[in-house]
Amino acid sequence: KVFRLAFEQMGIISEIVRHLRTGESTALNNKTPESHPPKSHQEPKEHSEEEPAQEDNKAAQKAERDRIKLEENCALAIFKCASNKLTRDMVRQAGGLDPLCRLVQSEQ
Repeated sequence: KVFRLAFEQMGIISEIVRHLRTGESTALNNKTPESHPPKSHQEPKEHSEEEPAQEDNKAAQKAERDRIKLEENCALAIFKCASNKLTRDMVRQAGGLDPLCRLVQSEQ
């Protein structure tokens, strides 16, 4: 009961659906890192040509892991809403079933 009230009061279901949709569109539009990670203030040193590519690859992998974790958390929250008719209806009204179904069907 407390779980349902928290969702109702915070309007979090719409936010969860928005995150799922944003994650989908990000995954479909590009597979590149969002931005370069901030660099610490260290003495300049010579970099090989491979180091920036490795940094970009690491940033892309981290962004992908973060996206997948966010999708998992959103899917779990929507799944937990299924136990209550009111929250189930809220998920439907927010349009949360389509992105959830696509997430379940994805190979990741």
